[in-house]
Amino acid sequence: MDITAYHAAVDHLEQMLSEGAGWSGKERNVFFLNTQGERFADASAVSGLDFPDDARACGKVDWDGDGDLDLWIVNRNGPQVRFMRNDAQRTNHFVEFDLAATAPGTNIDAIGARVELYVVGDARPMLRTLRAGEGFLSQGSKTVHFGLGASAAIDRVSVRWPGGATERFEGVAADGRFRLKQGSGRATAIAAPPAGAPLAAKALPNTKVSAQSRSILSMRLPFPRLPYEDASGKPRTLEFATAKPLLIVVWTSWCCRCSEELDALVKARSSLDSVRVLALSLDEADDNPADKAAALALAKEKGFQWPVGFLDAGGVERVRGFYSALYPRHPPLPTPASFLLDGSGRLVAFYKGAVDPQQLVADLRFVTAPVESLLDLSLPLGGRRYSSPAPYTALDFARQLLIVAGPKIAAEYLDDRCGEALLTSNRDQIAIAHELRLKLSRHAREAGDLEGALRQGEAALKLFADSPLAHLRVGELLFALQRDLPTAEQHLARAVALDPQLTAAAAAARATGGTK
Repeated sequence: MDITAYHAAVDHLEQMLSEGAGWSGKERNVFFLNTQGERFADASAVSGLDFPDDARACGKVDWDGDGDLDLWIVNRNGPQVRFMRNDAQRTNHFVEFDLAATAPGTNIDAIGARVELYVVGDARPMLRTLRAGEGFLSQGSKTVHFGLGASAAIDRVSVRWPGGATERFEGVAADGRFRLKQGSGRATAIAAPPAGAPLAAKALPNTKVSAQSRSILSMRLPFPRLPYEDASGKPRTLEFATAKPLLIVVWTSWCCRCSEELDALVKARSSLDSVRVLALSLDEADDNPADKAAALALAKEKGFQWPVGFLDAGGVERVRGFYSALYPRHPPLPTPASFLLDGSGRLVAFYKGAVDPQQLVADLRFVTAPVESLLDLSLPLGGRRYSSPAPYTALDFARQLLIVAGPKIAAEYLDDRCGEALLTSNRDQIAIAHELRLKLSRHAREAGDLEGALRQGEAALKLFADSPLAHLRVGELLFALQRDLPTAEQHLARAVALDPQLTAAAAAARATGGTK
């Protein structure tokens, strides 16, 4: 097996998924019909459910209260939600039950209860189990639904409740809805639930891509320390030593909207005293001196008094990688584009297109907002959360950078902007950092950068001193470099002691001077 090709394929798959591609690709949904034998019939086409969606979750519910089940389907791609109303002419019968457990120590929703139903003339029972989750990432209605077919007479119904007790219920009839309360022995007829909101089918709108937008980050991510040249040609690096927020404007001299943005910022100069501005031009990325001169001339013509800098090809790659990791399903980085950072160099807001100075001034309130309030402030609508959101850290972002921007940019970001996270005692964060270091070591090795691979492997070992894979990686790289062979032998021996399954890999490292 070509392990390098395998890793390359996995990396490519992760990138495709991050950009919104389907897992299987153009694989239509399927619907199988139970033929009451040992086989199922493929009824996908006639059911109308065979959409070419990357479908995931499917919830069943009698949405319109007509006695048959409708479906809600959620997809990874668009449309993200489909409602499939069952409008087939109903000539068969049904019965539905709402269960309520009352015994001490059982849950009131009766999750885990099993309903057993017999129709007249058929000795075979119909069984339904009430579950708190059914299928992948889905939960249908907790109402237990039975399709009775042509049978209109129900012989008997019993429930095995959570805890093991079985109870028989009287008073059940077809085409009705009943409440089964533990200990009562008698089914209580209930009215049909109100039908859900009427939903009319319509074509999806063809939404136009906006040339101007803004997004407030729900977490503060450290911005990369970009190297750039100032107007005099002196090399500099973004520093965040002041508490004053910084607006980074990415622009070019030949972009009409960029020119308009410079005009707007200059006119609003008096209202922007509380924010620093740095205009980073992409004009020098192709090493054409004329482009740099044109950018400086335009800034002077506009009366732009803030600093102007220039990104080389590497700097452009870093900015584009950062943007792509933030918005992996969006088009490439537009110009102009602006990043609002707080005094510590953490991203607060992103602006696509020309920045509206008034909006910028209003958004400065987000710079000093408490971190725990950022999610609520960033949402475009009100409401309350059912649970606290999962934390998203710079390490999670570094992992995303590895997928969409590549190992070089991810390694730089991990080294420079994730130091604080690695010093914490949060074991989950340390595990993420360890996994990242091992992946970066593997990437460097496959690129022929043995020194870089060794550096990343040693960094992984510092995070988890008893990581067998990190010991193996460091040992084999030391052998490959023919450096400090006694230490290399110690690492390989430690790897095998921690995980005997690595014996063959350690032997190969000793014999060949390092494995792939």
